[in-house]
Amino acid sequence: MEKIVVGKIVNTFGLRGELKVLMNQNIKLDEFFIEGYENTFKCEKQVNKKGYVKIKIYAYDDINIVMPFVNHNILVDHIGSEKLEENEYLVSDLIGSKILNGETEIGIITNVENFGATDILVFEQDGKEHRVPFVLDFFEKIEPKQKILFITEKFFEGAV
Repeated sequence: MEKIVVGKIVNTFGLRGELKVLMNQNIKLDEFFIEGYENTFKCEKQVNKKGYVKIKIYAYDDINIVMPFVNHNILVDHIGSEKLEENEYLVSDLIGSKILNGETEIGIITNVENFGATDILVFEQDGKEHRVPFVLDFFEKIEPKQKILFITEKFFEGAV
């Protein structure tokens, strides 16, 4: 099964094996993988903080045991769209999507950033990088399977 990156372990947190993770998907971790390790890990505790998530891996109770995980990505088996709520999208489904104004291509999404309040779509247009908040009012129709987002006129108000 395909695995997708949902976050990156950026630091330890305390002495009891907790980890600070920058998530790029808003999901609850149950079982997951750590890049470079074959086995699965079970999340004992997950606490959402402002800008990051604090996790505790089951049976990893010491900072010295979890220290090697720092700077590694967290992966999960690909989440099917049937598990998503309405108007929720996977970052991996948005990256590479075309932004269209009718038939005219505006750009292609290269990244999705999150600084707390909302996701920011990073897209390339004419060799320049632009950003726009991922606000549903900016989009008439979103087709993640076809990797296409159709914009409304409000889109241009938010694009920087």
